[in-house]
Amino acid sequence: MKSFFNATFFADNRTNLLKKTKSKLLVIPAHQTQQRNADNVQPFRQESNFWYLTGINEPDYILVLSTRETFLIVPKKDTVEAVFDGEASAEHLTKISGIQEIMDEREGWQKLSGLLQKHKKVGALLPMNQKYFNVAMNPARKQLITKMRRRAPGTQIEDIRMSLAQMRMIKQPQELRALQKAIDITNQTLAEVFTPNWFATYDHEYQVEADITAGFRRRGAAGHAFTPIVASGKNTCTIHSIANNSPLQKNSILLLDIGAEVENYAADISRVVPIGSKFSTRQQQVFDAVIDVYNYALALLKPGQNYMEYEQKVEAYMGKTLVTLGVIDKPTRKNIRKFYPHRTSHFLGLDPHDAGDYSKDLQENMVITVEPGIYIPAESIGIRIEEDVLITKTGYKVLSGALPLRPPLMV
Repeated sequence: MKSFFNATFFADNRTNLLKKTKSKLLVIPAHQTQQRNADNVQPFRQESNFWYLTGINEPDYILVLSTRETFLIVPKKDTVEAVFDGEASAEHLTKISGIQEIMDEREGWQKLSGLLQKHKKVGALLPMNQKYFNVAMNPARKQLITKMRRRAPGTQIEDIRMSLAQMRMIKQPQELRALQKAIDITNQTLAEVFTPNWFATYDHEYQVEADITAGFRRRGAAGHAFTPIVASGKNTCTIHSIANNSPLQKNSILLLDIGAEVENYAADISRVVPIGSKFSTRQQQVFDAVIDVYNYALALLKPGQNYMEYEQKVEAYMGKTLVTLGVIDKPTRKNIRKFYPHRTSHFLGLDPHDAGDYSKDLQENMVITVEPGIYIPAESIGIRIEEDVLITKTGYKVLSGALPLRPPLMV
């Protein structure tokens, strides 16, 4: 697959970031590799901000960016590591990123230490607050900041995460093409797997997942943009049900939340289908209710719409919907959130839940999801519909609308 990106894209991003921040020196780390087990590592996926500024998919690199110069610090590999893992040449790195100066660790850190002493203030990516994420964070950011402070004890750190988030939430043409490719691959794979009699082919969730994975790779995607959710029956009421091991029970439902990844850009699409020829009466009621809320949310989207006000309006509409369904008596926030526990939308791009500033109004060339859902554990019914939507000059465009929302997925 031909790349959607060239060195000019990454160079322009670096230039724009320097203009946007107050710091005259920025230091940004790539991700580190992480242990899977013993001496095996997890599949490597680059830190999104580092990729956005360099296009390089190598671990343990450091980007140093200032108003006067730009260089990469490349970790040294011994002969054995180079044989086992490969090694990128300086020429290759320059061709991808447009960065001319490639330095080894010793030389690079010697130069960076001098810059830290000179500038005293450096822009960096602060580690994310782990209390909001039930995962172990990649240690690269924390270790880089610790090392810089050890080399230059008086160094002041300016957090540049919001500057990058505000840049990344407005998509450039190359990014939109990569996103559309990821979305198209996802839709094509869904259409391939969910033929009208699909439920006669599969016995378990993992079999569906396997064919989706194969469809993504066969069409040129790197794989899944996030751990796929293939949930049936009561599992549909667990928002992030990722075990994908349960048997498929006829007359139940199957919820899919999946997305292909193309050049690190993510699709994110959710569909619900009956395991059988049609929904039950109750399943259909809940499905239709979610479609109604989806259409209401979509109609609100346009430049100038305040994001938080948008979420509040959709929540209020969902409250009335839940009352009509007989799920709640009063549309209080507590009652609504019991059956609709997530936001309607999030930014989409290099990350499935992409960087962005949720305090801002919607702007042209933002890409967000629209994904209302209703989850009723007592009835083993969880319905979520999710589309990927571009904010246009006058309204919106559904990028993922190639397949109908209503079953069957393929007409």
